Amino acid sequence: MPEKTDKLVVRQHVYLLFPSSIRRTVLAQLFQQLRFTLKTAGIVVIMATAAEGGEDLSEFNGLIIDSVTVDNRNIYDTDHSEYNGLLYRTANKLHQRTRHWIIRRELLFEAGDSFSSELAAEKERNLRSRLIVYQARVSVRKLPNNHLVVDVLTVDQWSLAGGIQLSRDGNETKYRVWGEEKNLLGLNVLLSVEYMVWEEEGNYFASRYSDQRFLGRAHSIQIAYSGNPLEGYTRLAFSRPFYDLSQEFGYAVQIAATKVRSDVYHDTARVASVQHQGDMAALAFEYRRGRYNQKVHFIGRHTYKYDRLTNRAQAIVDIGPTLTGLPNDSAYHEDFVAIRYSRPRFVTSERIDSYGTVEDLTLGETAQIGFARAFKPGYEDHVYDLVDVQAAVGFYGHSQLFTLSCSQRFWDSDGVALRRETRLSARYYNNYLPFLTIASRGDYVYDGHCGGDELLVLGGTSGLRGFDRYFRTGNRRAVAGVEGRFFTGVELFSVKVAGAVFAEGGRVWKDGEEVRWEGFYSSVGAGLRLHVSRAARGRILRFDVAHSKETGWQFSIGTGQYFGVGTGTFVLTN
Repeated sequence: MPEKTDKLVVRQHVYLLFPSSIRRTVLAQLFQQLRFTLKTAGIVVIMATAAEGGEDLSEFNGLIIDSVTVDNRNIYDTDHSEYNGLLYRTANKLHQRTRHWIIRRELLFEAGDSFSSELAAEKERNLRSRLIVYQARVSVRKLPNNHLVVDVLTVDQWSLAGGIQLSRDGNETKYRVWGEEKNLLGLNVLLSVEYMVWEEEGNYFASRYSDQRFLGRAHSIQIAYSGNPLEGYTRLAFSRPFYDLSQEFGYAVQIAATKVRSDVYHDTARVASVQHQGDMAALAFEYRRGRYNQKVHFIGRHTYKYDRLTNRAQAIVDIGPTLTGLPNDSAYHEDFVAIRYSRPRFVTSERIDSYGTVEDLTLGETAQIGFARAFKPGYEDHVYDLVDVQAAVGFYGHSQLFTLSCSQRFWDSDGVALRRETRLSARYYNNYLPFLTIASRGDYVYDGHCGGDELLVLGGTSGLRGFDRYFRTGNRRAVAGVEGRFFTGVELFSVKVAGAVFAEGGRVWKDGEEVRWEGFYSSVGAGLRLHVSRAARGRILRFDVAHSKETGWQFSIGTGQYFGVGTGTFVLTN
């Protein structure tokens, strides 16, 4: 049996490439020697492990819960020798722990209920995804009367962040001055403000407030503002999201004012720029029925949108109205209905898109078909019809993860094809070796419409590191890449240090151009990853240098992985 600790129930991986006689005699001993050497210098080194998804508690199913305890711990265990320094003690004193009742209100069981291991596993996932915690674990103790004490353990993250941040992708540089508190007063409320200095597009201010349990109720509220010159908005959203798998009904209401600039590029040249402002209101609902992990969803949404043209840089047809057949200044209603089938499978792992923290992945199968019709005000004439078809599958086993998703959308107006969009996305990961994860992806997009504009861009922010943001344009794009993510095991002041090497390739095709596989653009490079695990689960600082024949060397800085499981179209939620 693996050793049980306050961190997680874990298992050590073994090396795939070596026979059992030398698995722990060469590489393992070298690593232990390195670990000892670095520890004497004050650097913590932790062996890479993979989470088993918690203990198997199914043997306790059906037993009566006597009581539920909640142990909400601070960020660092200062009684441990690794975390008894001044820095860690100061962090604990400055941090406002998540309040006891905030954690308890998220629980799906209480005294007197029959215990369910499925609910216990769901509660662990929900605590990690909805609260600002580094770790969440549910365990049980059996009493002499055959009843259970359920123990809920959480360890907080550092929730206050801010400062000056530099990011660079696609040969464009941004400076961000920001402040963010994700657990305001220990109430699981987010408040953030930022000022962005964007050399190429212009500076802007943004802020956001979010409360997942508004006034302590099962409702969420979000207020947000962004002066982004490309996609600015003021938005208020109020919703009843799905808090657990047994919930059958959810809804959302949103109102927003938008200020958008739509650009048309021909390769590196911007040939048109159109600005328009608008107002939007939407009401959506979802009703689902079925077994715990197999459901049918009925979805409906009504959207009202008003757009008005404010500035046109060149006399080229506006992108948005071209796609929908609307005039430059337009108002319309859109009614959307869909039916979806989902069979989620919940996986807990590590070293997929993070560096040592637990990752909760929702895989399985899903399929959806939807239909929308847009009307002019008064519902007198319809403007366009939309058909939306989506499907996805994903599984994880034997240290291998695979996802595949596809979608097609068709816009038509009185038999005239306005737009066709096809998306294919695949991800493959292998994290068998404790020091290396192989991550790969492939994406194909076709986006053609009657206006003939080239809306797809190939560049540094859309699939190819080492290229400018706008490098080539077309109406079909294919990109593929593979990345080796190395885990050094080095942790300095709770910052985990890792590395990566990568190779990527892709190209776009213009309207009417024959699909040929020659002429692909490619880049190779390497990078440094810093994972601030105790400050944010999954938050990664990324530093990459990439080289291509066309542009030479480029340096990029960003947050998060360049691509991940969540960057495809595979999405399943509670």
